[in-house]
Amino acid sequence: MFLEKKNLFYLMVFSVLIFGIMSSVDAFSIHKADKNTVRYIYNESTITVSIISTDLTSELTMNKDLNSINKIVVKVNGKRVNVIKRGDGWYQKQFYPLGLIDRETKIQGNIKGKKVSILTYDDKNKLIKKQSNVVKSVRTSDFTKAQINIIAIKELKGLSKYWGNTSVTKVGSIKYDIYTNLWHVHYVNIKTGKLVGRTWLSGETGQIANM
Repeated sequence: MFLEKKNLFYLMVFSVLIFGIMSSVDAFSIHKADKNTVRYIYNESTITVSIISTDLTSELTMNKDLNSINKIVVKVNGKRVNVIKRGDGWYQKQFYPLGLIDRETKIQGNIKGKKVSILTYDDKNKLIKKQSNVVKSVRTSDFTKAQINIIAIKELKGLSKYWGNTSVTKVGSIKYDIYTNLWHVHYVNIKTGKLVGRTWLSGETGQIANM
């Protein structure tokens, strides 16, 4: 009888702990600052704050977790660079069973190598959760050089009347300009290697950019 009561007591304690974890109001994760959330274009870094509910028990609980956040503070190397308040351009998307809060902070210069901290507070200005890490990589273009090469070959078909088709012309050098977010593509003569034309492809769309 004693063992049964003892086991029952442990079961009750375990149940309370599990319920407490499942009903926690801070059941969300803050994405790290890296190339998935930091973009560097036109000499400007953009930090995207992504917060996802990690409680998959119900949509109601998910909303409660995210709605507990009243303010988000973004810091770079300990200096506050942005405060995102609820009701001040607050943007929240919900995809059951995940909830997502997406907000952007723009900063001059490249923040690669700098420490980014994202802190969340409730309506009583109490810290709920934070995420800090050094940015080891940033996103520059939506395309890789290999992908741009394929696009440039396709574009050559439409430009063949000016520079010749792929039997006489090929893609030469491809260089990315981080300040304009443009890929500079040179077309050269296959035999001589001399430049016969050039074009610029958008690092955002991959299409020919209007110059």
